[in-house]
Amino acid sequence: MNHYATLRARQLHSKGKKVNLFHVLIKPFIRFFIHYFVRLGFLDGFAGFIFGKTQAYGVLTRYIKQKNK
Repeated sequence: MNHYATLRARQLHSKGKKVNLFHVLIKPFIRFFIHYFVRLGFLDGFAGFIFGKTQAYGVLTRYIKQKNK
């Protein structure tokens, strides 16, 4: 996940996209919400929770890496 976050951060940076507070605070939560509730990850129990959390972490990592470029 870290590798793909780095690649996506480079891609966004090369396109000139800027990171703001929305990207760091809201987008990871939205990704978790989608994977855990909308895609019914809660039915998988703890594994669904970990998957949603991992997806949110990937989004957060992407924007932190982009901000540091």
